[in-house]
Amino acid sequence: MCLLAPENNKGDNILKCRHLAATALIAASTIYGVPAQAQTGTAFAVTDSGLLVTSAHVVTSCGELTVRQAQAEYRAVVTVSNPQNDLALLKLDRPTPHFARIRSSPPLRAGERALTFGFPFYGTLSAQGNLTIGNVSALHGLKDDPDTIQITTPVQPGSSGGPLLDRSGNLIGVVSAELDAVITAPILGNSPQSVNFAVALPTIRRFLQEHGVRTAEASSNEFSSSEDIGERAKLYSYLVVCAKPAPQRPVADLPTSLPRVSPPTVERGKRLTDRWCVTCHLGLVPAPLFVDIARDPTKTPEGLKAWIKSPGSHKMPAFNFSDRDLDDIVAYILSSHGPVTPTTTGQPRQ
Repeated sequence: MCLLAPENNKGDNILKCRHLAATALIAASTIYGVPAQAQTGTAFAVTDSGLLVTSAHVVTSCGELTVRQAQAEYRAVVTVSNPQNDLALLKLDRPTPHFARIRSSPPLRAGERALTFGFPFYGTLSAQGNLTIGNVSALHGLKDDPDTIQITTPVQPGSSGGPLLDRSGNLIGVVSAELDAVITAPILGNSPQSVNFAVALPTIRRFLQEHGVRTAEASSNEFSSSEDIGERAKLYSYLVVCAKPAPQRPVADLPTSLPRVSPPTVERGKRLTDRWCVTCHLGLVPAPLFVDIARDPTKTPEGLKAWIKSPGSHKMPAFNFSDRDLDDIVAYILSSHGPVTPTTTGQPRQ
């Protein structure tokens, strides 16, 4: 799931994509065999020839890409990725007899029912997928963006790339993002409620046409029950598992000449780091989050401080830490990242 968050106190907005929560990944790797270094999302078939649509941010930098449906798993290849519109095409080496139909008419209106099927928090919630129901709240997205629509349909990390359907079960969007309530609230003075976004149908249609994908269309003049729509969507929706490439150096290769620090400094640094991570939607994630930085023997404490103060390098908001705060945070990072396994490495969510 992408999170939309204000970039600064002027309310300017940027699209921030993050991996799934570490807790969900750990559960998934334990229960459902999802690799620990992986992110998950949703995709759906749009033809009978094995072409799937998903969000571009779901399949970015995959070492190995697979999709799952029921008990079956298939290799997938990214044939097209358009980060600007957050759309991607996947190809399976098998037919997909069940696929979504694109709404041809009438024009979409605000207030219409909007349903989505996907795999949010995979490994924590149902492995069979989730159907959620809401409404189209606006025909343009953030800052009047015509390429997206705003919806109240509940979505979570893992919902990205899922089909957004109308009351006839026809495609009207691709789930893409939610407004980041935790970061937004202190800046705007209020928490957004049910403010989610999907790629708009005209943008999807244009994307498919540009890449020669011929799809089936249907009018939305006759309605179906939510139960029937969910059952049909389940037949053409897939869990996407994007396994990240293995790190070039094993975690065991951490530098051995790390400075030793006293427990009070470490404990204070842990509290500051936890507060930093909570604000960034990572939960109480310990220092293993920073292992890729701390494992680099060329990184000095001063280099780590500069990294912490530079939000562009780690996709986290800037904090106005004092010099003492930075000293304690760095002390905690350098003293606490000892033996780390991939399943305990904290990662930001999608």
